[in-house]
Amino acid sequence: MGAGFGAGGIMEAEPGMNVLGLVALALIVIAFGAILLLTAGRGSVKLRKGLAVLASRRGWQASLVEETGGAARKLRLSGPGWRAETRRYIQGETGSAVFATEFEAPGVQWPGQVAIGPALDGAEAALAARMMGGAGGAVAMALLTGGEIGRLVPRPDASGFGGTVFSSDETVPLPDATRLQPLLAAWRRNHPAERQFPIVILGPGGLRLRLRCDLWSVEEMERFADLGLALAEALEPAT
Repeated sequence: MGAGFGAGGIMEAEPGMNVLGLVALALIVIAFGAILLLTAGRGSVKLRKGLAVLASRRGWQASLVEETGGAARKLRLSGPGWRAETRRYIQGETGSAVFATEFEAPGVQWPGQVAIGPALDGAEAALAARMMGGAGGAVAMALLTGGEIGRLVPRPDASGFGGTVFSSDETVPLPDATRLQPLLAAWRRNHPAERQFPIVILGPGGLRLRLRCDLWSVEEMERFADLGLALAEALEPAT
């Protein structure tokens, strides 16, 4: 017989039914996990195929790197004298996700440190100003550039860049805004989000271009690399 009624008239499940329920639940969980793994695997396969096509078409090196069981992923492009990488990973201490995209051309050197970033009139600048008083803008720009430049001073004499300009001191020459700004503006038209603002970092160590987000598609990474290469070409005559 199946399940019966107890003294209170409430239907009671037989022990076998509980076991079957647990087995069914376990199968559902396993199936759901398999679907997630399959979806992620298909995404990786698609990325790798797209990277292979890009590498063949442009003569670049391209790769997808997955580390620590998928908790960290990097999409890399490179060519003679440059490299670009977008990455996403989970911070072990906080469990929060971190996204970043960078282009580097070490050979495009500049006589002194210069940083060109978004106008610092939002929450980041306000927070930095409360922390450091009048130096808030410089602190905020240091945060945007990863802090590798060190001391920064604003350059109110800079104009035409469509953002805020800082340098390691007032004597550092600035790049030609008429050559850089059209390239940055063209990117901004198609990438209006603040975290997609291209932060340009110049110095003796070369050119760096940074986004505070990841570009997790082959097409977007190709456009980003092209922006970095165009900026490098625009800067070369001044180096």
